[in-house]
This record gives sequence, C-alpha cells and structure tokens, in this order.
Amino acid sequence: MTSLEQQVGDALLRCHRSYLINPKFVKRIDSNDFVLTTGERIPIRINGRKSTISQYHDWIMRHMDKVAD
Repeated sequence: MTSLEQQVGDALLRCHRSYLINPKFVKRIDSNDFVLTTGERIPIRINGRKSTISQYHDWIMRHMDKVAD
C-alpha cells in the first residue's frame, strides 16, 4: 500500500491503513467517515484523524480549479 501511495503522489489520500481514496470523489465528511459520491462510506483512521482531514482540505485548496470542472 505504501508503494502505491508513493507512486500516485497526492492523487490519492490515505485515510485508513486499508484505504486510499481519490479526494475528488469525496462528497462530504460525516463524523468518522468520508462519504463518496457513490454513497459508500470510507472510515477515517482514529489516530491521525485531524491530520487526515487537514490533508484532505489542503488537497481541495491545491486542486480547487480542477474540482470545479
């Protein structure tokens, strides 16, 4: 998983030890989960939750013009 994460750079976000998500498909954050545009709920790790959510917000700011398309 770490190798894949390094290969894709910031295209994917590691939100849990078992999950990498594409932030552009996140519809909202609902307490302990990212809710994707498909309705699927992906858990956000407990240790490092604030950091993960901060990384997501940083990703949004870096890609804001692309997300609006």
